[in-house]
Amino acid sequence: MANVRLIVGDVSTWSMRAWMSLKLAKVDFDELVIPLGQSEHKQFLAENSDSLLVPVLISNKNKIHDSMAIAEFVNEMSNGLLFPNDQYERAECRSLCAELHSGFVKIRTLCPYSIEGGQLSQDTQQLEPELTRLKAIWSAANGQFFYKEPSLFDAYYVVMAHRLAGYGIIFDGDAGEYQKNIITWDLFDQSLKQAKKWRSSGV
Repeated sequence: MANVRLIVGDVSTWSMRAWMSLKLAKVDFDELVIPLGQSEHKQFLAENSDSLLVPVLISNKNKIHDSMAIAEFVNEMSNGLLFPNDQYERAECRSLCAELHSGFVKIRTLCPYSIEGGQLSQDTQQLEPELTRLKAIWSAANGQFFYKEPSLFDAYYVVMAHRLAGYGIIFDGDAGEYQKNIITWDLFDQSLKQAKKWRSSGV
């Protein structure tokens, strides 16, 4: 059994991001899947998550909750594999990941994430400020990966790229190139397959 366990939700995008973070950091771990849609999920959460939220990382009986804290922890475990080597790029990466972590509320509300995609049921005008911000961020990408090599930025933003594409929202220009390229990332494809398994397994 691995010394590291990741507790995930069966329909949690942040669990997908945490899973990709551990894979990117080459950390060996096992998983416990909590079926968030089932009536008993609060009991499972209470038994495994002090915050009653997922994801949670357990390492040597220590519990780390919140995907950002998990990413920082596994980054230290892997001697910095999740962030760029350049000091300023590392700071930028942290800033942009934190922005995603706490922002883009309209997109989350009006475009619920689904692996299979969805259909917009409301006026997209409300999304415009957030879409404009995302386009500006992605326009600065340096190829398939934002910093040339895979980083936490890609693990975080690829889910957003896939979310938007599922609603038929694909940017033009450099931002669109990043969006279309990053969702072909093999690690993201693995995370999609894993998420589908989570939905069919659970505790």
